[in-house]
Amino acid sequence: MKKGRISIFTKVLFSILVAMTACVLVVEISNLYVIRKNQQRAEELYEKSLEYYCGFWEERLKILNRSMLMLMSRENGEDYNTLCESESRLSVEVSKIMLQAELSRIAEQHENRVWLFVMVPDRNIWVVSGLNQEEQKIREEIREKIEQEHISNDENWEMLQVQGENYLIQLYHMSDGYVGAAIRDEELLAGLWGEEETADAVEVRQGDGQVIAHLGESLESGRILTFQRALEGTDILLAALLKDSRLYSSSVYMLVLMLCVISLVLVILSVELGIQKKMVFEPLEMLRQAMERFSGGALEVRLPIPKRNRQIGRLHQTFNDMTEQIAHLKVSVYEKELERQKMKSNYLRIQIQPHFYANILNLIHGMAQIRDYAGIQKLAKTSAGYFRYLLGEKGTLVPLSGELAFLNSFVEIEKFRYGDCVQVQIQVQEGLEGQLVLPLLIQTFVENSIKHNVTLVPVLMVSVFIWEEQGMLNITVQDNGMGFPPQILKRLKNGEDISENGEHIGILNVRERIHVLYEREADIRIESQAGRTTVTVRLPLVAVKEESPCGYPCMPKKQDNFSESQ
Repeated sequence: MKKGRISIFTKVLFSILVAMTACVLVVEISNLYVIRKNQQRAEELYEKSLEYYCGFWEERLKILNRSMLMLMSRENGEDYNTLCESESRLSVEVSKIMLQAELSRIAEQHENRVWLFVMVPDRNIWVVSGLNQEEQKIREEIREKIEQEHISNDENWEMLQVQGENYLIQLYHMSDGYVGAAIRDEELLAGLWGEEETADAVEVRQGDGQVIAHLGESLESGRILTFQRALEGTDILLAALLKDSRLYSSSVYMLVLMLCVISLVLVILSVELGIQKKMVFEPLEMLRQAMERFSGGALEVRLPIPKRNRQIGRLHQTFNDMTEQIAHLKVSVYEKELERQKMKSNYLRIQIQPHFYANILNLIHGMAQIRDYAGIQKLAKTSAGYFRYLLGEKGTLVPLSGELAFLNSFVEIEKFRYGDCVQVQIQVQEGLEGQLVLPLLIQTFVENSIKHNVTLVPVLMVSVFIWEEQGMLNITVQDNGMGFPPQILKRLKNGEDISENGEHIGILNVRERIHVLYEREADIRIESQAGRTTVTVRLPLVAVKEESPCGYPCMPKKQDNFSESQ
């Protein structure tokens, strides 16, 4: 007996140590891998952010070029031509006022980050959208530039230094006058250096790398990560600078932390095992021996109930109850299989929505910051209906009308997040609204379309078609997104597991639930390419007790060609 107790204790101790060491190693290796992946994603995010920001300014400069050219064109530049050519003083003054208003309007369109001016040097005419105290020194520098240089009317902007300040300027010449625009270098950096200070410093640089303007910390020591991009239409670059500590963690620190954690766990484990030996292992050994005797035919075996350990006491009591009831326990194979399938189906179903709750709370937080109280009320009401259905009591199958109402709530919530970037249409054949389907079936594929495509296309179009054909219920979800990667699509068609880092778990759950409930009577087909992905689910029709009114556009009862009808 003593030898048996020592043996089980040693085995448990060894197993725990091995399992603990393996778990710690797996967790730490996974952490290092995840940290590296996050570092790469962070670098890509900074590069893309800088690219988008430069694209924003490049488009703004092009718009300004077009606006200035229109001001001085023969067709639209009547006021400009009057300033350059008219001999009427009254006409000139009126044209000044009109041009002043037009320049101010253009500046306001660009959030007053740019100022515009019209100059006719020979007539000493100067009209500006607004510079205040800086106007005189800028005016003198521009006049000097006009006198010293030939204005070529190209679309490239140049840097002009005025008493220590740098301005990005553009000049166009026609007749005896000039139309121009200027942007302070700090305005170019304002969007990169906001209140959140996502970078340690931002800079405007010349093509040779010389720094023209700098905002943020002075980074002179340590490893500095630099992300820079040329601003099209100019001879400057915009750069974001970060300390490497923002993205890279120390592997030595991680190793020391891991060793400390293992040492601490070993100390705690040794103390805890000494305590649990008397309270757990010896009662467990008694239970093992009793189970061996019971399995050998000694049906009269019973265990004492320890009072100091409730869990072990309940275990012994459960064993005693089991020995009393096992002779009378009879469950048919059909009932056991049905219960197993129902439990598995319910378990898989509740896994489909692991991330949506936090997104809604973040959305409400953002709307509260901009004081969109009406939008918050509407979102809260829609979310309440969504969660009421999601968390409510549902059977294995639910009416299609309820699923469509739930899908509509989900779509409304997504529209709060993405606005007109997401368009969802739902078409249901008449008479199918009360048909019974699996819960969260349609919403899973619609969510997958939005989640993986909304940021990749200008407007994501998702279409849901539901119709009956040859005694089967057909549900099709179609989008114009980028489609599944070829390797993922191949694995899906082969029925392989495609889950990676929590991705595509919803599709796997739907496929497993359909298999558990319908076996081979239902199937899922996925066709995907860039610009068009179609998921079609075919389910057996289930008898309906009652029908609900259709709240969605209804398709004809016979649909000959689904693809072309869209």
